[in-house]
Amino acid sequence: MLNIFSEGMSLGQKAGLNGNQILEIIDAGAIANPMFKGKGAYAVKRGLQHKLSPLNTCKKDIRLAVALGDQLEQPLPTAAAAK
Repeated sequence: MLNIFSEGMSLGQKAGLNGNQILEIIDAGAIANPMFKGKGAYAVKRGLQHKLSPLNTCKKDIRLAVALGDQLEQPLPTAAAAK
């Protein structure tokens, strides 16, 4: 979730939109959440050149979730596809 948020913020800013305005729009809509508010403000302040969440950490979390789903016989098709 954070990776796609970061890509969207990067795209919006590259297209000339103001980062703070993007955050205000996101916060007013259905996808508003505390993580976007906190990480978004940090990203706008520090710039998006840094990594907000390492991809390896996300991959590890998805791998662990899929493994637990397999163990409990609970299909996680979206997570498995992302993995």
